[in-house]
This record gives sequence, C-alpha cells and structure tokens, in this order.
Amino acid sequence: FPPWLPTDDVKYRLGTCIISKIPLYHTRASSMDTKKSLSVPRGEAYAVLVVGGTASEVFPTPKRPWRDLGQQVSFLINMGRVYNKLVKWMGPDNVIVIALLGDTIAWLEACVAIGHPPCEPEKEAECKAYYRVQTKELLERKRKQYKDMLGDVRSSCQTLLSRNNGRAHYDGTEVTPETIINVLCGHQSSPHP
Repeated sequence: FPPWLPTDDVKYRLGTCIISKIPLYHTRASSMDTKKSLSVPRGEAYAVLVVGGTASEVFPTPKRPWRDLGQQVSFLINMGRVYNKLVKWMGPDNVIVIALLGDTIAWLEACVAIGHPPCEPEKEAECKAYYRVQTKELLERKRKQYKDMLGDVRSSCQTLLSRNNGRAHYDGTEVTPETIINVLCGHQSSPHP
C-alpha cells in the first residue's frame, strides 16, 4: 500500500474488489482543488478509477432475467467528474479508468428506444411489469428518465469518451478483478489509447 494509506482504515469486499477510504477521499478531493497539500509531479503518480458492482447488480438474476445497469449511472457520473479533475491535475496519460461505461451507454440507448431495459421478447411483459411501464404514458415517462440519465453520463464523462473512442480504458468484459489487479501491479497497460 502507498505510505499515505493506513491499512487499518482500508475495507475490502472480496468478489467486487473494492478498496475504500472515505476520509482519505475527501482529503484528496479537496487537495485536487487547492493543490496545496498534494504536490506530485506529472508522470510520477497514477490514478486508477474503478466503477463496478456485484454480479447481481449488473447481470441477469432469477428475479430479473435481464441486465440492469441503472445502478452504474450515478457512479459513472461521479467518476466522470473525478476523472476531469484528475486529468487536469495529473495529465491524461496518468489516469486509468476501469468501468462499464460503454456498456452502460449502450444499455441506456436501448432503454431510451423501448422505455425499459432490453430483454428477451418472451420476457417483455414481465420486464414491463417489473419496471411498472405497462401503459404508453408510463413508457414515455420512463424513456425521458433514461434519456436524461444518458445525457448526464455523456456530459460528465465527455472528456474520457472523447479521448478514448467512446469507452473507458477497460470496459465491458475487461471489467474484472483480474484486470484491476493487473493494472494496479503494472502488469497491464491500457489497450485503448
């Protein structure tokens, strides 16, 4: 661990590979704005931003036999804001993003088109009931919500999307604990310039 990260304040969740340090985040985030207490020259430090969730949040489940990436939206919006600050501070070559950004954008585009998450045709009635969009009016309202979410994700992640061909550095099937470990250990560089 880096010397500034006390191991007694670190929490691990196996399976989703999350390391969190809330007080440190607030210290570092405010330092990015003031640039007083953190003075790391460009090229000497890297930031790795990871957005993910548990398998049941991302993949089909017995109760919901289709993908639902809706929980990724707020995480991606905040990640985009953090990415923008880090890029200004550290430079774009020193910030790596591992997230379902491209997948979530494609999922939201499909939701905008049909008013609910994409599902198998034989599951459409079940899907509409699950999201409470059985009427045309409710479908239109939900389409607008998805369109707003899509706009928010694209807006906050615009810098990353424009620099990286519309995706995160590691996206889709590349978002795994193995990728995270390989990137953090320096065994894997970003496959997408």
